[in-house]
Amino acid sequence: MQKYLRLLNFRLDVALNDVCELTGLAIIADICKGNPDPISLAKHRNGNCKKSEEEIAEALKENNRTDFLFGLKQEYEAYLFYQKQIESCDKQINTFLKH
Repeated sequence: MQKYLRLLNFRLDVALNDVCELTGLAIIADICKGNPDPISLAKHRNGNCKKSEEEIAEALKENNRTDFLFGLKQEYEAYLFYQKQIESCDKQINTFLKH
């Protein structure tokens, strides 16, 4: 996802330590829904985030490349799929360990 974020000029890696934490994932989800506005994206800032909304908004200047946006959406959906797979696997492991 970071590759496509950079290609789109969304520099979350500059504003956040980990783009897969609460703030980053909320911003990515909103971008994938079609919201490119840096100010409204920055409002997803979680209270634990060290950067201010203004600093985050400054790092989110999109370049309107729909081809890269498509790639980001694909990567985000793949990320969500694998997170569900990991969660399912963890549940199954816990079931096995209880028996």
